[in-house]
Amino acid sequence: MNIVRNLRRSRLSMAWVGLQEVGRMVRNRQLYFSDLKPHPSGRAVVVIDMLNDFLRKDGSLSMKEVRSIIAANNRVIDSARREGIPVIYVCEGHTYNDPEFEQFPRHGVRRTWGAQLHPKMSQPQRRKEWIFKTGFSGFGMNRNKETRLNAVLTHLKVREIVLVGVATEFCDKFTALAGIEKDYSVKVVSDAIKSIDINEGDGAAAIDEMGQAGVQFILSGEAEALFAGGR
Repeated sequence: MNIVRNLRRSRLSMAWVGLQEVGRMVRNRQLYFSDLKPHPSGRAVVVIDMLNDFLRKDGSLSMKEVRSIIAANNRVIDSARREGIPVIYVCEGHTYNDPEFEQFPRHGVRRTWGAQLHPKMSQPQRRKEWIFKTGFSGFGMNRNKETRLNAVLTHLKVREIVLVGVATEFCDKFTALAGIEKDYSVKVVSDAIKSIDINEGDGAAAIDEMGQAGVQFILSGEAEALFAGGR
């Protein structure tokens, strides 16, 4: 198992991921290079860290029982796309020696197997749908280390974020709270997120904190109906 894991984090793995990206570009050239467009509803779906390192059994920070949240993520993503609502993937994109690995096992290293979306996830369709982050918040740690997320949402005239992904008490919470601070309406799809619960109750406490800050919680079926209704 260690041999397989090391191979997936090797330069050979990085080269293979790069070839996969080239293949996606060749197969869908027109779509791959197309721009994201605003939706009249002012909504966008933000997908957080649905990566192999978190969702596969041999991932470095593997979570258990993820099948249901993958299915819920896909329902939200696919229903948004049917209505033309933008979908943006915000995912870990660490360098190999990121200081974060002093606290956590190495994970989400760019161009490795672990930093790829789980294969059963609905995959990005455009290059601009993917944003790297290196901290918990999808918006970045501070003004000096912001990701592209806020700029992309501003470009798309987004007023409401519908958030899915992992993990509840880390990247979901910090992204949702940052969204509220930046005056977005934030809806979190409660059956499309999952907590790690290093300490019992961490996920529940994060949900409570988000709720007190003004985050709304809906189910994936409610998100589908919301998108279809255009409200």
